[in-house]
Amino acid sequence: MMPEYLAPLVNHLWQSTLFAVAAGLLALVLRRNSARIRYWIWFAVSLKFLVPFSVLISIGAQLAWRATPESATEPLTTIMVEFSERLATPVPLPAVRSETADWTPAILLSIWLCGVAVVMCGWLRAWLRVRAVRLAASPLMLKDLTSARVLAMSAPMRIEPGVVGIFRPVLLLPEGITDRLSPGELKAIVAHELCHVRRRDNLTSAIHMVVETVFWFYPLVFWIGKRLLAEREGACDEEVIRISGDPQNYAQSILNACRFYHEWPLTCAAGVTGSSLQKRIEMIMKNESVRSLNAFRKLLLAVASGLVIVAPLALGALAGIARFGQSLPVSIDGPGFEVASVKPDPPGTGRRSGPDFNLSSGRFVARNQTLKWFISWVYMPRISFPPIPLSDERMSGGPDWIDEDRFTIEASAGREVTAPEMARMLRRLLADRFGLKVRVEARDMPTYELVRAKSEAPLGSKLKTSDECGKTNRNGIGGGGPGRLMMRCAPMALLVETLSEIVGRPVRDGTGLTDLYEGSLEYAPTDNEILLIFGGQRPADEAVLSGPSVFTALEERFGLRLVAQRSLVEHLVIEDAHRPMPN
Repeated sequence: MMPEYLAPLVNHLWQSTLFAVAAGLLALVLRRNSARIRYWIWFAVSLKFLVPFSVLISIGAQLAWRATPESATEPLTTIMVEFSERLATPVPLPAVRSETADWTPAILLSIWLCGVAVVMCGWLRAWLRVRAVRLAASPLMLKDLTSARVLAMSAPMRIEPGVVGIFRPVLLLPEGITDRLSPGELKAIVAHELCHVRRRDNLTSAIHMVVETVFWFYPLVFWIGKRLLAEREGACDEEVIRISGDPQNYAQSILNACRFYHEWPLTCAAGVTGSSLQKRIEMIMKNESVRSLNAFRKLLLAVASGLVIVAPLALGALAGIARFGQSLPVSIDGPGFEVASVKPDPPGTGRRSGPDFNLSSGRFVARNQTLKWFISWVYMPRISFPPIPLSDERMSGGPDWIDEDRFTIEASAGREVTAPEMARMLRRLLADRFGLKVRVEARDMPTYELVRAKSEAPLGSKLKTSDECGKTNRNGIGGGGPGRLMMRCAPMALLVETLSEIVGRPVRDGTGLTDLYEGSLEYAPTDNEILLIFGGQRPADEAVLSGPSVFTALEERFGLRLVAQRSLVEHLVIEDAHRPMPN
């Protein structure tokens, strides 16, 4: 079974490989057309290794999130559109492991870094050779360069004519070249190099060098580099022949340059003798006319180009629209409280040591709480007791006072209502009295996925299917204090919601388990629990913090594991709020 930390890389490689195969077929169809077109096809393949499809999918989803109107729904939930997630697998954070160290990721990372260092050392050595030639060269006046704005220099080394530099290209010619080549041959060589300058070939070659450095372990990128070099030289050959109309003189100039001088060591130093010399001479001498793109080939190119960009954007947009057809409401409808009182607490009133919150018999009472606390409770995915506020990663916006000023709210529905109904009524109250307006965005943020520790192994000894569901009114998940979790007749969805509160990040259910379970966990309280229960202060009794982490306890006792990753998660944005009017 493939390790999870390799999944994003493998996913990216097979997508890029499939893209290269499609590009190869397209280049084959256009083999009778200009080499310039095929060059840009292969360069797009090179760029694909640097730009995963997930980037375009995320952009498309962002566009959809901004354009999709909001409609009513209940909880905040993690966005999961299966197909787009498989195509746009996010690069995960390192998975949380148990105390048994797994050195495999570190070893693989070290091997990759060593390979990158070796490739970079090779490039550096070649660049130093080119730099030495450039520093030893002296200015040279050539009338053919008067209008090209390219500096020509004469180098004392036996190096072939070539253009070095990316943003300030310099044409380097070996000393004595005017004695070895006829004026016509020199003019053809210079025309070839100026073609490289106009095409910015040194820049695109440098970009592909980055690809080869990062993906040094993947032979396909080096094969793509050879295709780029071949098509690059072919494009310049076609241009020179078109201008001069003398293929025989041009072929002779290339052969003479090869006879007397050495090839450049860097692909981003565009010389005249690159690629397969025999094939180039044969193509030059054949002088086959380059076919213009007919209507079919133009359409094929347009469709292929559009699919590369538009398809991932559209997929992301569809994913966003499909999910955000169920986004949070802007306005609140439905019944309100019969009687409600909102009173500001005296200025300077701080947070009390414990929660002052009561919900019973159709009454809602919460004292000395901030507006941000109330918003968290009524818009959070799970109505919990005591309420657990949304983290800053899940909520933003609004004036500064919503996290500073404190209020007491007492309200009565006049009848028995459930906690979700009470939350809806409180949403309306906040909208009426505080002018609260909210909207939802989807943001990429750290999350966890709950999976089975070993897909084929049984669950942990402390997690069992429950046979007594319905025989007690204590079904669900509760805790006996910080660092304790007890399940009774609870589904995995409820465990996922509870773990999200414990670890302070959204958690997705990836277990595939559908039964009801019971079990218990004891672990050291997480930082999020310390923040919520102890106000961020570590408890004086260090024994409270003893025990394994919740990640280790889950794996050892429940046979489950939390895998860190990044996902698109709904984020609550407070658009407007004002201090309440007097009752």
